[in-house]
Amino acid sequence: MTLYKWHGPEQELAHACVACDLTIESVKEEDGILKAKGEFTGKDYVEHGIVFTDPWEGTAHSPLQHVEGEWTVRRTDDEEAFWRDNQTGEVHFTANMAINRAIKQFIAKKLLFVMKKGGSVEEETIAPYAGEMKTYNGECVCYILLQRNQHSKVSSSRFPWKELTEGKFPQHCFQCSCGKKWWCYDAENDFWAPVLDRAAWEMLLAHNGVEAQRMAESEGGFHLLQTLRNNGFVPLW
Repeated sequence: MTLYKWHGPEQELAHACVACDLTIESVKEEDGILKAKGEFTGKDYVEHGIVFTDPWEGTAHSPLQHVEGEWTVRRTDDEEAFWRDNQTGEVHFTANMAINRAIKQFIAKKLLFVMKKGGSVEEETIAPYAGEMKTYNGECVCYILLQRNQHSKVSSSRFPWKELTEGKFPQHCFQCSCGKKWWCYDAENDFWAPVLDRAAWEMLLAHNGVEAQRMAESEGGFHLLQTLRNNGFVPLW
C-alpha cells in the first residue's frame, strides 16, 4: 500500500524544472536506519516540457530528529538509470546538478512531512471545481481590473468578484461581460491580470483558480508556460 501521494500544483525546483508528482511507497526501519523508497515525476520546460519519472530511495538515522538534512535521497540505481557520476558512480535524476539537488530537497521535505504525521497514509492533490459557473452580464468592469496590479496604485477596497458572480465561479477567476478573462495572481494584494491563453483559462476553471501548471506573463497577460515554450519562448528562471 502506498504511504503518501502528492500531485501538484507544479512546484518550481531549479532552471525551469518543476515537480509534478511524488509517491512515497514505504518507510521502514532496518538496523537503526530508516529506509524510504518511491517515485518522482518532474517536467523540464527548457527541454520543451519533457516529463520524466524516476524511482528514488532515501535513508536517515533512527530515531529521526526532524531536521531536513538528515534524509539522504538519491535516484535508485537500476537498469534504466542514465545519468551517472563518473567519479562517484552515483546515479542522478538529470545531468543538471542544481536540479538534482532541488529534487532531493523536495523529496526530503515530503519525507519529513509524512514522518511528522506519524507515517499515516496521506494524499495531497488539487480539488477540482464542481460548482456553478455564474455568468456576469453587467457593464464592462475591465477598467477597474486594469488598475489592480503591482504596477498601479489601487484603493484598499478589493475587487468584488464574489458579489458579481454570487460566489458561483472558480476562486480568483472572473470573466467580464465583454468576454475578457481575468485571474487574481496575488490574492493577498488583490492583483489581477488578463489570461490570454485558452488552455491556461481552462486549467484555472477546472482547478478552482489554482495554478496547477506553471504560467508566465507575456504580452500583457498570463499563458501556460508550456504554451509559450511551444511557441519558442525559453524560460529563464
